[in-house]
Amino acid sequence: MAQSLKFRGVDLSQSGRRLRRTAKQPYHFLNRTSPEDTRILFILGCQRSGTTLLTRIFDRDWQASVYHEKSTLSSRDAPKHLRLNPLPEVAATFDRNRAGLIVAKPLVESQNAPEILDGIDNSRAIWLYRHYDDVAASYVRKWGFGHSMRDLRSIVNALPGDWRYEKVSDELREVVIRYFDEDMNSYDASALYWLVRNQEYFDLELENDPRVILCQ
Repeated sequence: MAQSLKFRGVDLSQSGRRLRRTAKQPYHFLNRTSPEDTRILFILGCQRSGTTLLTRIFDRDWQASVYHEKSTLSSRDAPKHLRLNPLPEVAATFDRNRAGLIVAKPLVESQNAPEILDGIDNSRAIWLYRHYDDVAASYVRKWGFGHSMRDLRSIVNALPGDWRYEKVSDELREVVIRYFDEDMNSYDASALYWLVRNQEYFDLELENDPRVILCQ
């Protein structure tokens, strides 16, 4: 992805995105769509798989209203604001939105895809995946060495309430325990975490759900 354009320390690309989002609100009001005609898309999958790129593409569509990972949809999840609010509240937020297409990226809720799609009318999901080599390299470049170890520890230690461990099958957890080591290479750890997140697509049988499409 091209580097951000900067002028006197100001990120022009980020400023442009903020300006476009602000301008889209009155546009959606003037061209409002009824709730029953609105289409909703959830972007799911493993982190560092191109999900931010996809949300930025939708951000450029004037018909679309995009909720990023941290948004009003996750306002109750202090302090990180990543987990979705209760689904009735999410649905109510969508009902007040008059865009023809609503896009949300609750990546940490990917393991709850069936419940989300059942609870939000007119919703669909796209599960993004990327080769594990590229995900691992991006993971380490973004967050540094050791970050993926924390993710794996949540699974090894079966931490209750942690989204990383949530709905991980016993079989999959045994695989993580078998290969996990506190001295393991961060790239290997990131690739192992990639396996956990993408295996959930199959454990949830999303390949048989017509509301979900898989995209590389």
